[in-house]
Amino acid sequence: MVLIGEVLHKAILDAGGLVLVDHEATSAHRDADGLWHTKTCSRTMGTTFEVVSDTLLLATGGAQDPARLLEEPVAGRPLLPTFAGKILQSDDVLRQGGTERLARFLLGRTEPRIAIVGGSTSAVATAVLLLRTLPEETKRPGSIQILHRRPLRIFYPSSEAALADGYTEFEPCDICPVSGFVFRFAGFRTESRDLIMNVRRIGGRPGDPRVVPMLIDGADPAPAHRLLEEADVIVAALGYRPRLLPLFDSSGAPIRLTGNTSPRPAVDGACRVLDAKGRPVAGVFGIGLAAGFRPAGALGGEPSFVGQANGLWLWQTAVGSMLLDNLLTAAREDVAPPSPFALDLHVLEQAAGIGAAPDLRPAAAAR
Repeated sequence: MVLIGEVLHKAILDAGGLVLVDHEATSAHRDADGLWHTKTCSRTMGTTFEVVSDTLLLATGGAQDPARLLEEPVAGRPLLPTFAGKILQSDDVLRQGGTERLARFLLGRTEPRIAIVGGSTSAVATAVLLLRTLPEETKRPGSIQILHRRPLRIFYPSSEAALADGYTEFEPCDICPVSGFVFRFAGFRTESRDLIMNVRRIGGRPGDPRVVPMLIDGADPAPAHRLLEEADVIVAALGYRPRLLPLFDSSGAPIRLTGNTSPRPAVDGACRVLDAKGRPVAGVFGIGLAAGFRPAGALGGEPSFVGQANGLWLWQTAVGSMLLDNLLTAAREDVAPPSPFALDLHVLEQAAGIGAAPDLRPAAAAR
C-alpha cells in the first residue's frame, strides 16, 4: 500500500496537481462564481488556506454513530443504556489495538462469552479477527455468538456452483442478471465467507463450534436478549454512516445533506451528493464506505439487494470510470452531469479473476 501511495503521489505531482499530506479539510462553500472554496488546515503547522475547485469529491469514509446504540432496537430494546459498560463497536475492534481492548473485558473469565450484533461483513470480519488473535479466549464451543436479523448470505460465482455445494438458499431474484453471480453484493466473500460456510458445514466442511449464529426472532426476542445479558462483552456491528464535509451555499447558509439527516443513501446513482430534499448538490460527488451507492443497470447486482455496495474493486473500475466522467463533465458549465455510467463490470471482474470483495474498514479520509 505504501508503494501504491508513492506512485499515485508522484503521478499527481507530475500532472501539476497538489497533494496535501497531514492536512484536514474543515468545510467548503460555493461562491457566487460557482466554484467551491474548501478550507484546509495543516495538522503540523496549524496554518489554514483555501483550495478552489470546480468540483468536490468526498472520499471521507464512514463512522459508527454512538447514537444508534441508544436508538436502534436489538432484541426488543436498544443496546444502551441496558448493556452500558460492556459494549464496543466493531470499528473499535477492527482497528489497531482493538482486540486488546476487547480482551480486557474477558480477564478472569473461565468461560468467556462474546456476542456480536449484526449480519454484515464487519460483524463476521470481527469474528474472524477474534478467532485469529484471541485463540485462548475463543477456543470453547459457543465462545462467539453472532446475532443477526437477516439470513447470512453466501456469494457463489454461479447457481451451479452453489447447488454443487448443496447451497439452495436463493431465488432467481438473488442472481445478478449481468454476471450470473449468486448474492453478488449481499453475499459474504473471502475470510468471512469461509467462516460462515465452515460454521454451517456448507459443502461438506467440518464445522466450527466456536462460532454460533443466532437469527433474532422478531416475534420472540427473549432468547437473543438473554444471550446479550449473559455475554461478557458485546460488539455492535450496526453499520456505518457517512462522514460528510460541512458544505455552505454562497450566502453562507449550511447545506443540509441527506447523509446527515436520514438513513437514506448520501449519493445518487451517479455518485452525486444529495441535499436533505434528495437533490444533487452541484459539483459535489461522493464515494467509498457509507456513501450508500447502489449499483443498477449495467453495473449489475442481484435484484433482491437492498443494501449499499462497498468494495475497492468496485470503486476502482466501473464506478470509478463513471465518477471520472461525471467530474470532468460537471466542470464544464455548458454540459449537464451525465446519467450513471454503463459498463459491464462483470467482464472486468472475470478478466481479473476476482469479484467486488467488500471493504472491511472505513475508507481513508481525503486530506
